[in-house]
Amino acid sequence: MKRILLLVVLFLFATSCFAQSVKFSINAGLSESTFSEPFTPNGKAILVNGQTISKSFVTGYNVGGLVDFTIKRVSIQTGLVYTVIGGTNNDHFNVPGNSYPYIFSDKQTLNLNYLQVPINVLYHIPTKFGSVFVGGGPYVAYGLSGKYKSNSTTALNDVTTTTATKGDVIFGNGQQGKYDFGNGPYVKNPDYGVNAIAGISLKNKIRLSAGYGFGIENLSHSIFTKGRNDVLSISIGYTFD
Repeated sequence: MKRILLLVVLFLFATSCFAQSVKFSINAGLSESTFSEPFTPNGKAILVNGQTISKSFVTGYNVGGLVDFTIKRVSIQTGLVYTVIGGTNNDHFNVPGNSYPYIFSDKQTLNLNYLQVPINVLYHIPTKFGSVFVGGGPYVAYGLSGKYKSNSTTALNDVTTTTATKGDVIFGNGQQGKYDFGNGPYVKNPDYGVNAIAGISLKNKIRLSAGYGFGIENLSHSIFTKGRNDVLSISIGYTFD
């Protein structure tokens, strides 16, 4: 992570030498994200008769500071953004039977806190009210902390058992093969991906934007789960000249 930050600093220094203007902004917003999905090494889900697996969104937020280096209508944007993202997986298993019907359901939720460094290339189109911009670029995000919780229900022969577990997410790259909600999920660190962004900059210095972050890195250590951050976000910001 230190090497990446050093490369970013050197890149920004070189960019600032050619920039016609440099503008700083603060931004905050909301996000909807998903994290993982079941898979096998050949990319197909492991399912048996009576089993369904789905994923759903988790609501989070983002806040941070950005800097834009502008050359004519093109700007290079970077900064530090604190993001809270995650996802929910729903696993349902139903085996009907005359003697011993079996039903199992499990809801697993991850909340992950990251410090993200984006590098976006934006194209600006002047308008009467300000400008419209569109673009994107890569990002790297370092996992700071996280929480998980799992709520499962088992019904066998009219006997129902409910189990709830929760704990801290363990970030790191040294727990190959582990993804155990009993002891805490292991998530690889850092995360890499690509952002796409579009928005408007108003003449009163307010900036409105929407973006989508597509995680490239498989963050799961398990052979049964592929962990990838997908994030849809909206933000509002204020630009300082």
